Amino acid sequence: MNKNSIIIVSMVLLLAANIKATEVSNPSWLTDILCDATTECPDGFTCVKFPGMQAKCAKENPCSYYDCGENYQCSVAESYPPQVVCSPIEIRCTDSDGGSDYYEKGTVKENVNNKDYTDFCFNDKELNEYYCTKEGSVGGIQYPCPNGCKDGACLKEEVCTAEYNPVCGEVQVQCIKAPCYPIKQTFSNKCELEKAGAKFLYYGKCQEDVVREQVKCIFSGSKL
Repeated sequence: MNKNSIIIVSMVLLLAANIKATEVSNPSWLTDILCDATTECPDGFTCVKFPGMQAKCAKENPCSYYDCGENYQCSVAESYPPQVVCSPIEIRCTDSDGGSDYYEKGTVKENVNNKDYTDFCFNDKELNEYYCTKEGSVGGIQYPCPNGCKDGACLKEEVCTAEYNPVCGEVQVQCIKAPCYPIKQTFSNKCELEKAGAKFLYYGKCQEDVVREQVKCIFSGSKL
């Protein structure tokens, strides 16, 4: 590469660097025109003072485009020139399970009144789930759990294996006439038994209970 080529390449690189620097330091919403009460800004622009900058002509409604950063909110102070103020966002409500997670027990904390609201089961099938609203207040919903509710969370559907390890359980049946007694039923494993809502009795296949009673028949005049 000759000397002239080196000079041309250097000039191109320098020009590209200057263009990039200009894009970063001079965004489209901001001009280099310094302003005050006596300065008129071009149409569509107004005099605004941003954090760490002198007052300059910038696009109107600065909070619609100025990014204060995460967990900070933008506001405009009533002064002249109008001044953009970045202040921390007040977190009024937090949820330990990250929102409406029906399968995880969570606690919502209301920071204004310093109160806690913990998810709970209305009964064995319905869940009361607390969450934070967009406005920062506490909301609640009654949710029907497909597989039942326990300890403040919906139960996940249990997938049983094909393992054969028989157990005997007691199953409640419906009868037309009372009394209605449960019956014994053999399940392929304990998981299937619990999934069916049966009462566990013992491992192994169900065996008929044989109850033998010794009855003494006492007849008049008889002797045992």
